[in-house]
Amino acid sequence: MIYKETMNFLCNIPIEFNFLEWIAGIVTTFLLIYFFRAKIKLGKIILDKNKLKIQVINNSYCFMATNILVEVALVSNNQTFHFKLDRSQFILIPPKCKKCNNENNIRSFTTIDFEETTIELMGGVSSYINIINNLPENSILRIRIHGNHEFTNFGKAFEFKYRYNQGQFNKI
Repeated sequence: MIYKETMNFLCNIPIEFNFLEWIAGIVTTFLLIYFFRAKIKLGKIILDKNKLKIQVINNSYCFMATNILVEVALVSNNQTFHFKLDRSQFILIPPKCKKCNNENNIRSFTTIDFEETTIELMGGVSSYINIINNLPENSILRIRIHGNHEFTNFGKAFEFKYRYNQGQFNKI
């Protein structure tokens, strides 16, 4: 008896479809997804003493970037050399501060050596220092970063490519 009364009540609810409300809901959803994602960019790439130093910057003023993953690879002559970093994962990068001039929204990652699979493909001999000191012209440095938004946990992947020419990296 209660079941029939509930079904009758639910069936008698008028359902209206308003096209403008539907479009407004979709637009709002996509705007929220767009604005509540990590905003990461790269700073300077410095070739110093047999190491590459890469600065990762959180470009958001309000929220931290969390669960940062970084992958760095050198692509030269149809070969890809994946680098081992001093830390490939990082918990969080604080937001940018409008009032202060400090750089607390920047984290640096430094290459140490090649990853084990790259060393195995090179015949078991790591020539990391040799390759870093003699980078071929027009080789490409590929940096991939993944970060999540602090509040929504929406993730975003970033890829940056730099060409090595005359001792410096130029963004492609």
